[in-house]
Amino acid sequence: MSDQDRYARALAFFSFLLVVVAVIQASIYGLQLIAFVLNERGWLVVANVRFPRGEPIAANGVIFLGIKNAGKTVAVTKELNLSVSLSNGRSLPDNSQYTGRTEDYVQAIAPGDEFNLRGIASNPGELTPEIVSALLNGDGSFHVFGFLK
Repeated sequence: MSDQDRYARALAFFSFLLVVVAVIQASIYGLQLIAFVLNERGWLVVANVRFPRGEPIAANGVIFLGIKNAGKTVAVTKELNLSVSLSNGRSLPDNSQYTGRTEDYVQAIAPGDEFNLRGIASNPGELTPEIVSALLNGDGSFHVFGFLK
């Protein structure tokens, strides 16, 4: 094998290695871009749960939820479903129970801003004075199911 052939083979191998390194770098940069985009998006969380007049009232079943954009960009909502279910235990049901009606709810929420939603329990008759007392003592629980698109 001549020196020129060896040089050509070495150059081809080196070019191949450069292509492999470029593909690996492109993959890493792509994953970093995805992580950056996910980190920068709007992120809605339940920030505040409260009852009218500060505490639950028997047979009322009204709850206010403060939804906050904890993300770094504006979050835009399109649909809303909020379902409140009172329970007398701490375990969640096996499946989410979206019993409320779904509404068109177009709103832009800036980072750090909070908006309030009002929900009415699907079973307000179960909010007896005993359950209210258990909620206030931390012995009772209630579930809120919903989604924002």
